[in-house]
Amino acid sequence: MFLFIGFLGLPLNYRTKVVPILERGLRERGADTKKKAAQIVGNLASLTEAKDFVPYLDVLLPMVHHVLVDPVPEARATAAKALGTLVERLGEVHFPDLVPGLLRTLKTDTSGVDRQGAAQGLSEVLSGLGMERLEGLLPDIIANARSPRSTVREGFMSLLVFLPATFGSRFQPHLPKIIAPILGGLSDTEEYVREAAMRAGRMVVTNYSTKAIDLLLPELENGMFDSGWRIRVSVMSLYAFIYWIFAHSNRLSPLLENSFSRSLEYQANLRTWTKKTWQRRQLLNHLAVHWLKFWVSSAETEYLLPCT
Repeated sequence: MFLFIGFLGLPLNYRTKVVPILERGLRERGADTKKKAAQIVGNLASLTEAKDFVPYLDVLLPMVHHVLVDPVPEARATAAKALGTLVERLGEVHFPDLVPGLLRTLKTDTSGVDRQGAAQGLSEVLSGLGMERLEGLLPDIIANARSPRSTVREGFMSLLVFLPATFGSRFQPHLPKIIAPILGGLSDTEEYVREAAMRAGRMVVTNYSTKAIDLLLPELENGMFDSGWRIRVSVMSLYAFIYWIFAHSNRLSPLLENSFSRSLEYQANLRTWTKKTWQRRQLLNHLAVHWLKFWVSSAETEYLLPCT
């Protein structure tokens, strides 16, 4: 707070002494210092006149981008929120390459941390710009989540992880559009894409509960009988998470109970299949791990134990 008061009360030539301090904070190796510096940069957009703050964007914005790809998730989250606040307060006109640049990062073959940071940053920026901006990009986002390149699929699937949490109830009308790419990602040949799709599925369930269940359950039931073992593993893992969320919130619906019963019957059928390939045994082992994670003392888990 002292920094804010001093910044606001000093003449412009003294403010040039504060900006280097922020720049140094954003360059620090310690994640906590970088988080605080990024947070201050975002807040300054609300505490100063735009005409006074915009001249320093060329200096500060690259440093915030640097924090956005930090290995520490909390630092990335703070930098992402700072970008969203800057765009919301100052307008996209002062950030002409911000959205295109983040989209380019999502399509690159750089590290997964870079793509995660870009996804989180883009979700916050789009939230600051409003629903109209998101709706204009959503068809491209969904298309890239099905890209032939696995790194692109993972990058845009990560964006689907952050959008529901960032937009909240505003994103609910668009849920039907993202269910198909998420379920498609669950059967991806690349493990890191499957993991991103699982996180996206869990985020949808966590944020939209009943609405998400109505959309997901019919597709998940179809996935239980899919010919691909990967989709069966992922579907049952997501089933476990859904049932755990609703059971522990005392909001278990008849629709979910009936669907869960059918899933247990399917698991029992898995044990009776006569030809046990390594893929089927791997499926059973995966299911045992995921379901035991949520149902350690539950009698239902005996359906999941691999046959001997």
